[in-house]
Amino acid sequence: MEILKKNSLLKILLFSLIIIISSCSSSPNYDELYKKYYFIPENPIAKGSIHPNSQLEVGINAYFAQDYMGSKAALKPLIENDRSLDLEAFYFYAHSFMATGDYDKAVMYFEAAQERLIGHIAQPAEWYSALALMKKGDIDKSKKILKNIIAKANHKYYKDANDLLEAIK
Repeated sequence: MEILKKNSLLKILLFSLIIIISSCSSSPNYDELYKKYYFIPENPIAKGSIHPNSQLEVGINAYFAQDYMGSKAALKPLIENDRSLDLEAFYFYAHSFMATGDYDKAVMYFEAAQERLIGHIAQPAEWYSALALMKKGDIDKSKKILKNIIAKANHKYYKDANDLLEAIK
């Protein structure tokens, strides 16, 4: 009887230890972190910085109406036109892919926005690239971008990047 009590007590202790260890060593929930740090971008149309009735305005309006396929369709010709001056099209095109779960294409177009040195979009595009990479499970590349962001103290997403990097370490 005494041996049975000891065995039961050992099983309970072992089970408790397993629970404690698993709760301490669990990896971050990347979906939850994505939800916490992803927010809808500002609408440049509301600020009057987009030409009225332009293809860009149609695409951005479709994005904010959650018509992501319509947004992609409207913005695609601007993306494919190398001479297009509607550089914000890359940014919202990337967001439309992000909203539909195509994180590879989202990263590709966020990077295209950064490469074109679109001043007011380059920093947000860099931030959203890190989020898209995290969401698709490419944590190492996401961390690299986050480290690049926090290397610039004046980066718009400095604090968020620092906090997110701490959460995914």
